[in-house]
Amino acid sequence: MNIIKIIKDAKLPDGEYIVVGSGVMNALGIRDAEDIDLVISANLYQQLKQAGWEEVDKGEYKVLFNEPFEAGFSWDSVDETPNLDDLKKDAVMIDGVAFAS
Repeated sequence: MNIIKIIKDAKLPDGEYIVVGSGVMNALGIRDAEDIDLVISANLYQQLKQAGWEEVDKGEYKVLFNEPFEAGFSWDSVDETPNLDDLKKDAVMIDGVAFAS
């Protein structure tokens, strides 16, 4: 999977998303990824939902699915649940795509 190409082809607006999870390892050529996990803004969430991305209720939160993407407002990590603004502070840019560090 070429994550950079897939994201660029999706034409997601800059600053409205960040790639989390295994995506950065895929972009760096360390290992392949099976999907692309995104933390997105509320504005982009509504746009994608209106564009037909499937909204799935995960119990405590909702996410949007559109193969190979899964997108939500935050990302659960060991000690915290950072949102888009939190993650953008330490973002790593690879070929114009923002990844959580």
